[in-house]
Amino acid sequence: MGEEIKRLFEEYKKFRANMKPTVFDFGPFHYKDLSIRDRRRLALFQRKTETYLDSISNEQLAELLLDIKDIELTGKIQAIISERESYSNIKKGWLYKLGLIPTFTEVVLFLTGLTFLLLLFLNTLFLEEFFDFFLRDFDLEMIGIMIFFIIGLVMSFYYVFSNKIIPRKSKGYILLFAVIINFLVGFFAGFYALTRAKGFVIIFPSVNIISAFLLLFFVRINLITTKSILDKQAKLSEILIGSIIVIVVFTISQYVFHNYWAITFSLCLVYATNINHFISKWLR
Repeated sequence: MGEEIKRLFEEYKKFRANMKPTVFDFGPFHYKDLSIRDRRRLALFQRKTETYLDSISNEQLAELLLDIKDIELTGKIQAIISERESYSNIKKGWLYKLGLIPTFTEVVLFLTGLTFLLLLFLNTLFLEEFFDFFLRDFDLEMIGIMIFFIIGLVMSFYYVFSNKIIPRKSKGYILLFAVIINFLVGFFAGFYALTRAKGFVIIFPSVNIISAFLLLFFVRINLITTKSILDKQAKLSEILIGSIIVIVVFTISQYVFHNYWAITFSLCLVYATNINHFISKWLR
């Protein structure tokens, strides 16, 4: 079981030992880095190693710890075991059991991305408010987040149709996309309802807004991590049925009831995260 990772890591160490740095000199700045070719090869080795370690059980990782003496690899294995144990403890907690700690499957992420694109191309108000949120002050940090958001969106479409395990780095981009979408929908839907609510009904949109900020808080304190993206391969039947239902819900909400975009998105997300769970069980 450990032979593959041993071979990978021996190749990795041999490659690093033979790498030749490239020096760039820009006036007063002296920058030393690897060549583009070496950076790509190094990233490939690291990705293969991480993908393999992520795909095996804790018991197999423990065997590797006893079998492999390399300090760098031992550190990687211990970090993965620690992260898994931490997530296991989260799943046992009351926040997870109450449904306050979300998880994301490939199908849910795909349907979320599909709803996003439907609104982006068919709802001008969403288009205006979405770009206003990111580009209002032309903040470079927000522009960077938007770029990573788009990468996460693209990856949510790519991995649902591939048979590959999603690497941890890719999960980071996808998680950013999922968290931002869920925050924006919760906040805008809550604020929209809050301006129209009267009496005790005001409680419900307030809870929506609080939930949106709780989502960011849970990410901040590592209750929501890349482990929240489940390695559950999507079936083509799930994708097709889910897409049809989301398109129908979107069409009725936007063109029949003329709902605000965040309400439409909320209705589609309710399907993506809840109804799809039952359909997935039925199809499996």
